[in-house]
Amino acid sequence: MLWREKAAFEALLRGFGGEAEVYRRGWTRDGDRDAEVRELRGRYRCLLSRWSGTGTAGEPAAENRSAARLYLPEEADIKAGDCVIVRQRGAAESFTAAGQPEKYPVYQAVAVRKEEIV
Repeated sequence: MLWREKAAFEALLRGFGGEAEVYRRGWTRDGDRDAEVRELRGRYRCLLSRWSGTGTAGEPAAENRSAARLYLPEEADIKAGDCVIVRQRGAAESFTAAGQPEKYPVYQAVAVRKEEIV
């Protein structure tokens, strides 16, 4: 009976959504030092919904922080700490998954955050 809900979610993705690339952070040995690596876990259709943002003007630099909710298909492989690049409406932004996803029968939602120094 969830086919209606799945069809509605897919229609939202087609009409308003973008694409998310999910990368998992890890470490590898590079000679005598450890190096961070990012492994692509998947590309998924998504919908990004912003819900808060703050900015500070400071010395030596200004800082922008924003939080959002990312909606992904139920089969998406995403965990807390993953790096997510969202391409939506011609722009690409990088986020970090702030927690474990909330899983529903048709989709999953995860809080993401973005912090940047400008």
